[in-house]
Amino acid sequence: MNPKFLIEQHEDLIVHRWAEEIYRDRRTGHAAALSYRQLVHHLPDLLDEFAHLLETNASRYEMAETAVRLRPFIYVRFQQGCLIDEVAHELTVLREVLAEFWWREFDKSAENDLRELRRFLWCGHALLDELIEQVIVVYAANYRPPVRTRASVWPPPRRHKNDSTNY
Repeated sequence: MNPKFLIEQHEDLIVHRWAEEIYRDRRTGHAAALSYRQLVHHLPDLLDEFAHLLETNASRYEMAETAVRLRPFIYVRFQQGCLIDEVAHELTVLREVLAEFWWREFDKSAENDLRELRRFLWCGHALLDELIEQVIVVYAANYRPPVRTRASVWPPPRRHKNDSTNY
C-alpha cells in the first residue's frame, strides 16, 4: 500500500472530514472565528509531510524535526486568536480522522497487512504528539513569564543596559 498515493488521492476527503468535525465540535470557537480557508490552509502541507514520513519509515527524531518545520501553522493559529487547547484539540481530531481513514483503507485492501497498519497509525500518533508539543512551545514562547522547554528558554531573557555580567 502506497501511503503517499493514498493520501494524495483522498486529501480532499480527509480535509473535508476533519473540517466538518472541527466545525461541529463546540469545544473550539473555530466555527465563529475562522473561515473554511483559514481553517484548512495548513492541512495539505501537513498531510504531505505525513505521507513523506510514512514513505521513508521515519524515526521519532525525524518526526520531531518535521514538527518543528510545521511550527508556522501553529504561529498562525496563535495570531488568529485561537486558544492553546483549541489548537491541541484540532490535532487530536486530525489523529482520529487519520486513524479512521487508515482503518477504512486497510479494511478495503486485499493485502491487509496489520503490521503496516500499525506502522501507519504509530507514525500518525507520533507526529501529532510532536505537533502538540510544538503547540505548547509556541504558546509558552508568546506569553510571559518565559517558560523553559526542552528545546530552549523562550523568549530569551532580556539584558538590562546596566547589566555588567560577562557571558
